[in-house]
Amino acid sequence: DFGNSFNGRGTSASMSSSTRGLWAAGRSPTNQDTIDYVEIATTGNASDFGDTTGARQWLAGCSSTTRGIIAGGENNPFFPSPGRTSRIDFITMASKGDAIIFGDLTAATGNPGGCSNSTRGFFGGGEPATYKKIDMITIASTGNATDFGNLTTGRFVVNGAGSQTRATFLGG
Repeated sequence: DFGNSFNGRGTSASMSSSTRGLWAAGRSPTNQDTIDYVEIATTGNASDFGDTTGARQWLAGCSSTTRGIIAGGENNPFFPSPGRTSRIDFITMASKGDAIIFGDLTAATGNPGGCSNSTRGFFGGGEPATYKKIDMITIASTGNATDFGNLTTGRFVVNGAGSQTRATFLGG
């Protein structure tokens, strides 16, 4: 048992540096804007890091060694109007504080997968279920995402994993 989250919730975005693990936003039982963090080297409960630029769920995260990225999501979980967003936020993981607007994805989407290497972040798939785009950002700068290509098929609730040379998207 490592500890407990500051604000237990699901469908949040996660990211990490070599010293901190963070998760942002999500739902419990309503959409949240809280960012929690833990110091990886020591066990214990999570603490409040700051807030995202808006409450939302079903979003994706990725990170470089210094920045955490929070992208997409839904700010209204009820159909037929789920309120998808294209917003991208960023945080500096070494210093606690609120997220700042980074830019926008190429389209509003919920449930995308996110992954990164130390330079680029990638977001693939998402809602609607036919969505198969892969967006790319340069993590060290701010600005809107660019179209990187497509997944083999459209899907949502996607997971992402990356190394320095390869990004993968699975599930959905």
